[in-house]
Amino acid sequence: MTARANLWGGFVLYLYENPFDNFASELKLSYVMAVDDTWFIGSGIYLEDQPFSDTFYIDWQKREDLVSQVRGMDYLTIVEGIPAVLDMINDPKSELNGQEGLYPFAITENGTMLAYAMNPSLVGTNQLSMNNSYGMSVMREVISLSKEGGGLMYSKVWNPETMTETYVLIYVEPADDTTYFGSMLILE
Repeated sequence: MTARANLWGGFVLYLYENPFDNFASELKLSYVMAVDDTWFIGSGIYLEDQPFSDTFYIDWQKREDLVSQVRGMDYLTIVEGIPAVLDMINDPKSELNGQEGLYPFAITENGTMLAYAMNPSLVGTNQLSMNNSYGMSVMREVISLSKEGGGLMYSKVWNPETMTETYVLIYVEPADDTTYFGSMLILE
């Protein structure tokens, strides 16, 4: 939330205990914005109509595979360089694309998609203005999280295979000062 607030404000999608539902961990959508360098304000709503929880839907081994995939891309960057990793992400037959349910991607700090296993037609396009049905710019969120060193986030993205939006868990890390690697785990 701090990263998003400090980067022009915006939406954040996350799991949080709902005190009105026996403190069950539920999906929550909030909007945050910076007041100054030390404070931010926000407001959120539980998305109770979404059957989503951190104990029922997330395969924790897949979560670890997601993090390992991105960290592996960072390691490959050191050994092979960023262009080689981009080629691997864009190659549907590479080992990076062999893990079921995981979709690696790379984006620049200005929002240009460099590689995207889930939807290769978006490579070379700027995705900053693309919003999901919650009004979130997924790439703005990815960029703000990456600029803070990386981490996990939830979102909804367009899935070209099903022609619907689907929930995903995203892990991102900076590859360098201008390029960010990530991957998405589809949550069903």
